[in-house]
Amino acid sequence: MLIQLVLGAMNLAVMAAVAIVIAMEKLLSNGEWLAKATGVMAIAAGAIIAGTSIQSNLTTKPEASRIRECAVNVTKTGDTTDSRT
Repeated sequence: MLIQLVLGAMNLAVMAAVAIVIAMEKLLSNGEWLAKATGVMAIAAGAIIAGTSIQSNLTTKPEASRIRECAVNVTKTGDTTDSRT
């Protein structure tokens, strides 16, 4: 029920989908298999999301670094255009 609260706080459709999966786990004769498969998929999705987030943080410069870079370019050249474009 806690996962329904957390996921449903922002999206009612996700909350309904989770409720359906939980009901299927309890009502189907092979519900234990469905519960395990759902758990594995949730862990995999979490790992993919975490990996993507970490990768994007490693490959992009922080905003403060970009601001300093632009300020240095303006100071050196007097040009106010962004050098990255």
